[in-house]
Amino acid sequence: MAADLEIEALASLASQTQARTIAERVKRIAKRNTIMAYRRLFLDAEGGVKPDAIDVIADIAALAQLGRVLPPYATEGELRAFEGRRSMALHILGRLDLDGTRLRDLAKKMRENGE
Repeated sequence: MAADLEIEALASLASQTQARTIAERVKRIAKRNTIMAYRRLFLDAEGGVKPDAIDVIADIAALAQLGRVLPPYATEGELRAFEGRRSMALHILGRLDLDGTRLRDLAKKMRENGE
């Protein structure tokens, strides 16, 4: 009698574990699909940044004020707003997964475009 309860508990645990594993796989696939969507939008077939994407990335970087340092007397609200914008810009750049050479090329093109 007690053995059948133990077996049922193990079966329930196995089902829960399997459900968690499936949910984790679905999340990973969804994340990969999202990353690939970013890459399709911003990168060409060779992995370089598309010309129009350079303008968009420059606009995002300007809005996020990347490269700017807040003064020590900045208010908490200013700091939160600044970090929120900066976080989003870096998130987008991170999704592109550019290596150092491609990032330097992007920075060079942004400078050439006056961004």
